[in-house]
Amino acid sequence: MKLSFNMNADDYYVGLNYKLNKNNMVKIKPSVISIILLLIIMNVCYIILKLPMYTLLLVDIFVIVMLAGALISRKKTVKNQFNTSVILHDTHTIQTYDEGIEVINSYEKMFAPWQSIFAVKNTAKYLIVLPTYRKGVFVINKEQYAGEELDALIKLLQTKTTVEEGK
Repeated sequence: MKLSFNMNADDYYVGLNYKLNKNNMVKIKPSVISIILLLIIMNVCYIILKLPMYTLLLVDIFVIVMLAGALISRKKTVKNQFNTSVILHDTHTIQTYDEGIEVINSYEKMFAPWQSIFAVKNTAKYLIVLPTYRKGVFVINKEQYAGEELDALIKLLQTKTTVEEGK
């Protein structure tokens, strides 16, 4: 069975987040922790020193905006990575065999035996395939690729490997 698909930056972001969560690589950055600690310390100091509350509010808003900016920049970074990658923009083809799956594009070919597939997640909107622990994030947007081939691929993955269902 063969299924060809393209990813966009939003699809890739969803898949990469899943991979990072699966690899336990999502860690709160030390800068985020230090900003939160700074906010707590400043609030305590303002209360102890009995400084005007509007000043405290302005500082809190500033720190929260800085924290939100840091979180938003992560998504921008991932989208920029996608947009500058020729490989990720390419059409990918998943070919299934009795021994495993092969993902092919015009730049590379990767084979993963069924027993070594790292993770598969099936949600209402996406099918995310992580062929190996280190290499590959393939996201099929179900809204764009609905049909018999996709349903057959999902059923085959469910029989050959563990498929995580969810959001």
